[in-house]
Amino acid sequence: RRCHATWACMGGTERQLSEDELNQRQTMRRSVVYANALSAGSILAREDLCFKRPGTGIAPTDVESVVGKTLAQDVLADRLVEPQHLA
Repeated sequence: RRCHATWACMGGTERQLSEDELNQRQTMRRSVVYANALSAGSILAREDLCFKRPGTGIAPTDVESVVGKTLAQDVLADRLVEPQHLA
């Protein structure tokens, strides 16, 4: 009887995210960041990039869209890769 009561309290079988869980998505996912400080004119290699939180920038699944691009300005390590940094 308690199992059935617990099942009823859980609601449906479909997972519904709370507002707090939705807000946490961006802070929990990762973004592409510079692994090292680099100078303008550098061509980005995969080794120049890493993934860190928060997930407010370019997603790791899109890293290949950045590899091979030329930097338009100097950048610091541990900073988000941003479109305006690229030539």
